[in-house]
Amino acid sequence: ALPPLGSVLSFRVRSTDLSGLSVEETFSLGVVSSSIRINEFLANNSNDSLQDEDGDRPDWIELYNPDGGLVSLNGMYLTDDPTNLTKWPIPNVNLAGGGYLVIFASSKDRRPTNGDNLHTNFSLNANGEYLALVAADGLTVLSEFGSALENYPPQNAGNTFGFFGDPLQS
Repeated sequence: ALPPLGSVLSFRVRSTDLSGLSVEETFSLGVVSSSIRINEFLANNSNDSLQDEDGDRPDWIELYNPDGGLVSLNGMYLTDDPTNLTKWPIPNVNLAGGGYLVIFASSKDRRPTNGDNLHTNFSLNANGEYLALVAADGLTVLSEFGSALENYPPQNAGNTFGFFGDPLQS
């Protein structure tokens, strides 16, 4: 498992020469980022959009873990409001390396940990707004579309918006 965001890792390095003389130094490395990202989202659903367990076709957000290890999303947040970064707390669910997780942006506010569908307490605005994944510290934005000053662009019905390729391209 990866160390949690905000933790500090310490490394001790020692080098010894052939005569037995050595030097040792300790280095600290702060974990300041996560590779988990909002991969794509659908803010203007249509009749052929993904259906939830209630038969509705709400907006949705897809998270992606490009790393090889399992990552806990517990304590991270999703938000559509740059002034409220802790709007919807993600429950204790894991995202496998190379894995994807779809979270419905339905305003139904469901946070099960048993594998059932997750639903945020907000919906996405098809005319454009802010969308972010926030670290467990409630301050560090890990991934976002739009900004505090500018919304993501208006969305076409049934079309997703997100990243394509590596490195990331929008």
